[in-house]
Amino acid sequence: METTTYTKPIDILDQEIMDTLGGMEPLRAVVDAGDLTDEQYDKLFNLLQTEMPYGTQKARTGDPHEWIMHKLLNLESRLILNGM
Repeated sequence: METTTYTKPIDILDQEIMDTLGGMEPLRAVVDAGDLTDEQYDKLFNLLQTEMPYGTQKARTGDPHEWIMHKLLNLESRLILNGM
């Protein structure tokens, strides 16, 4: 029996994240390092603010840095699964 993997297609926000970081290689570098520069963090925070839960934005119920890193890891995984 063949296993089919379904992944979410790359959307406009994903493309904006990639543009902000400068492409796939910088995305991989950030994910591998597990850290963002202050400039990358500020740009991604502003870009992702509408998706991020309010309590996480304010660092009350979650860490915004961890939330962004999780988002980047998820994006990298989907790009790899989509053959990019």
